[in-house]
Amino acid sequence: MRTCFTTILFFCFVNIFPALSQTPTVITQHPLSAHVCESQPLILTVKANGTNLTYQWQKDNITIPGANDFQYVVTSASQKDAGVYKVLVSGSGGAVTSQNAVIYVDRPVSVIHQPENFNGIIGSTAEFTAEFEVSEPVIYQWYSGTRLLKDNGRITGANSSVLTIRNIQPSDTVDAYYVTATALCGSATSNPARIIWENISIVIHQEDEPCVGEGIPFELKATVSHSIPLQFDWFFKNNKLENGLKYQGVNTQNLTVLNSVKSDSGEYTLIASNDQIGFADTLVFTPEYNIKPEVYTIGGLHACVDSSYTVILYMKEAGEFTVEMYLIDPYTNEEIPVVLPTNFKGKNFAFYKRDKAEFSLTGNYKVYVRNACGTAIRDERIYIPPSTKVSVQPIDTLVLVSGKKSWLNIAAIGCENEGLTYQLYKNGVEITGKKTIHEFEFSDPTIADTGHYFFVVRGHCGVDTSKTSVVIFQEPSDVKDNTASSELQLQQNNPNPFSNETSIRYFIPAASPVSIIIRDVFGRVLKTMELGMRDAGSYAEVLKSDGLAEGMYFYTLQTNTAQITRSFTILK
Repeated sequence: MRTCFTTILFFCFVNIFPALSQTPTVITQHPLSAHVCESQPLILTVKANGTNLTYQWQKDNITIPGANDFQYVVTSASQKDAGVYKVLVSGSGGAVTSQNAVIYVDRPVSVIHQPENFNGIIGSTAEFTAEFEVSEPVIYQWYSGTRLLKDNGRITGANSSVLTIRNIQPSDTVDAYYVTATALCGSATSNPARIIWENISIVIHQEDEPCVGEGIPFELKATVSHSIPLQFDWFFKNNKLENGLKYQGVNTQNLTVLNSVKSDSGEYTLIASNDQIGFADTLVFTPEYNIKPEVYTIGGLHACVDSSYTVILYMKEAGEFTVEMYLIDPYTNEEIPVVLPTNFKGKNFAFYKRDKAEFSLTGNYKVYVRNACGTAIRDERIYIPPSTKVSVQPIDTLVLVSGKKSWLNIAAIGCENEGLTYQLYKNGVEITGKKTIHEFEFSDPTIADTGHYFFVVRGHCGVDTSKTSVVIFQEPSDVKDNTASSELQLQQNNPNPFSNETSIRYFIPAASPVSIIIRDVFGRVLKTMELGMRDAGSYAEVLKSDGLAEGMYFYTLQTNTAQITRSFTILK
């Protein structure tokens, strides 16, 4: 009997013990939703009963690695820490998930819209509005200077973001108004704003100078600095204007005069008024006859080097105007400003004076004349020619052969080669009838043509004399053929004039390096054809007009002992 009791008792202990060791897992305190300030600690706590408990925190249903304690701690919260948190608690008695805890991470209180000054008159209503970045709950408090404001019969919103002050008085303009917002994450104070007291008079001003005349419409514009409702009336020479074919906007700030003529210049009056305060202010415009400028003539565009000159611009009635002058770069077309002297304008004209002209000032110019009505543009060329000068001298010695044409020629600069005259002298005596040519032809040479020749060149900018050329004569019997000739020979190019290319024929009496040099009428070298070493004999070269503009040029055949110059003309 005793043995049996012992066995039964042991059996009972063995079967009851497991049930007593598996306590159910129960959360006794769930994590709580909260507002947390940026940079402050975030602490979430769960409390639970059970055995062998483990924890796993989640944020927005995503497991947080390493978050395996009954507390989840973030030492310095930021915006990325805001979200929905929960925790899974597991133990021998099962697993259970906590309720959600919503965490808001609030920024420090800051002002995002400042109150603005209010322009007011006596009796009007002022309103100041401030906007803050802040989380509820928030406490607003408006101040005037150091005085804490409270709502009363005239003031409302002293504890909101919008402050209203009715029936404003002069005393309301003494101190500035500002508001403080206080919340969980601190406080912020707005900038001060004021009620700016306005006198009853209204300031009106004209914005720009109207253009009057020649059938164009013009507009008179007024700017009103007051904020109260106003009525406007326009008058011309004390006569009240009416809207119609001639006028528009007679009861607005801006009056338009259509199809204006010179008689529309004169006194315009704008009267502004208000039903409550009566007459406010008056503005008088007196627009002058003023049209878009037009430069219709220009004078004084030519002068000689080192002399003084004046460029004069004449224009129609332009009123107040400005002048800008630019030299056009011939290669880039860039407009290079020309510095104009002060006090260079008069009524309807302007002038540009230089005491000493320089050849570098020659070029194409663009002139801008501007006034309030527009801009006139004038393209002109100013030419400052150098002093008259022989730029290519005649040959030192010319050998004439009976029955063969020969030439003496020169080149000169001055006045763009316009108006230059060339006078040929033989042995100091003027050869008549040869005053306008730079080349003299010996069409049928004889011994009578021998002598000393020189040219005198005259132009607007002076006189110059060439060096003397010695002309000698030989009988045909003295000249066997070209190959035996002792003189360099250069024929006229063919064709002449030409457009694209021409042929230049020449004879050299002995082996020599040969070149052909192309110059303009100023003697400037434009192109050099280096032909290399040539034996004695006759040759022909092709000259192309590439890179050469239309006009007259000189070409010089040059060896190591002599040179000859002729001219050609390009027509394109």
